[in-house]
Amino acid sequence: MGLGKYKEALYDFSVAIQLEKRLDDQADKKKMSDAYCYAGQCHFEMEQFDMALAHLEKACLFERENGRNLFYRALAKSRMANGVRQKYEDANEDFKFAFKEFQNDVTTKFFIRFNMGINLRLLQKYEESADMLRQAIEL
Repeated sequence: MGLGKYKEALYDFSVAIQLEKRLDDQADKKKMSDAYCYAGQCHFEMEQFDMALAHLEKACLFERENGRNLFYRALAKSRMANGVRQKYEDANEDFKFAFKEFQNDVTTKFFIRFNMGINLRLLQKYEESADMLRQAIEL
């Protein structure tokens, strides 16, 4: 998808968020979670990782156990880690929770294991990284 399409989608998600916010206490938590998550995904694809993480954090406030929210939040955390050990660890925790939510989705499970393996390598946990990457391949 071209950059223009992501910008258009972001506008649409922003409108959806504003409309739901007007409902105050009656706002649909699932709709808010989805809108924030999709906005976060758009920012992620445009490599605006700080904005992606901010939107994904909000998505998780509405649905903490949503695997998609956790998966994309982990990706954003990982891309923003810049060598900071704790940030890679935090990303892997999100990946672990997301993995549990995608028991029937082999493709997403592969991407989760693959990204966890990369993070473990960056943490210099080479044996764990190799094991995680093997698990991804075996899926």
